[in-house]
Amino acid sequence: MKQAIENLLIKSSQILIVEDDRQQLVQMVGWLAEREGCIFQARSAEQAQAILAEQWVDAVITDWQLPERSGLDLIQDMRATGFKGPLLICTGMMLSPEHLKAAFEAGVDDYLRKPLNKIEFNTRLENCMQLYAHRQILGMYAHSQSRFIQFLSYQLGEGLEQISQTQAIIKQQEALSTEQKSVHSLTADLKVQFNKLMDWARFRFALHHVQFSRIEVKDLLKSMEDSLEKNSHRLMIRGGKDLFINSDS
Repeated sequence: MKQAIENLLIKSSQILIVEDDRQQLVQMVGWLAEREGCIFQARSAEQAQAILAEQWVDAVITDWQLPERSGLDLIQDMRATGFKGPLLICTGMMLSPEHLKAAFEAGVDDYLRKPLNKIEFNTRLENCMQLYAHRQILGMYAHSQSRFIQFLSYQLGEGLEQISQTQAIIKQQEALSTEQKSVHSLTADLKVQFNKLMDWARFRFALHHVQFSRIEVKDLLKSMEDSLEKNSHRLMIRGGKDLFINSDS
């Protein structure tokens, strides 16, 4: 099932290409012709926004230099509105390290240098689509975990609590028979086991959530500094290939 969903997202995707050069636009459309799904075409950021307002797309490939608003502006707008799919940018002029940094800070998933090569173009797009599909599957998995925990908590948990309360009332009002004591003991054991199960489920869900969340190192360090404000001056941070955080407290 998981593989089927991933294949559907990767092979039957809807892709928007934004390129003001007609020849290059035709070239990229031709390279994608063997893929299943739909290919939308735009020659400006404004045309792209009009398409996005009417159509759902899984990925966008845009030239950096477009008339009026740039492809980078388009990408920033899309990320600001919550678009999660792959965004690739192509350029033959914005090639400096500063341009590369600006592109990834804007939300680009990959950066292609012109002149484009068919094999590289398709390979990079395929890799981005695979990562996107994997993230989608993980999101669905996390959602299903959350729903399962809610079911356990609200359905089984409340039922067990009601039984436990009812038995507590009965115990106060009359002497329990051997069978009633056995049921009461079994219910208490079930409640303990249920609470352990819920603790484990919440831990697994939290672990999964943290493991696949993107956290900026600077935000992590700021959070640590805030939480250790009184002793933050005693922290020592050393970087390189690895990041080490030491404290004498």
